[in-house]
Amino acid sequence: MKKEELLARNGELLSQIENLKKEDLKNRKEFALALGKYKKSRPIPITGRAFFSLDDDLEELSWAQIFIELGKLLSARNFYDFEGNLSEIESRLEDIEKR
Repeated sequence: MKKEELLARNGELLSQIENLKKEDLKNRKEFALALGKYKKSRPIPITGRAFFSLDDDLEELSWAQIFIELGKLLSARNFYDFEGNLSEIESRLEDIEKR
């Protein structure tokens, strides 16, 4: 490859990298929105509630933080299932004791 070809290819690759970074940030912000992760902002004086703009006030979570939050949700779901299973077993045990 000649120098000009290499420079053109370099420009293409830099453009691709920039697009991938933008897409990555967009994906991480979508996860932040789904997980309800907002930056702290000033409350509105009248209502006392915080005002959130989706683009500016979403946290920029790292992928590690996203996976940790997803793990918390999965473990909470499993815990709730465990409680449901336990109560089902207890009710069956009560039915057996009544017999």
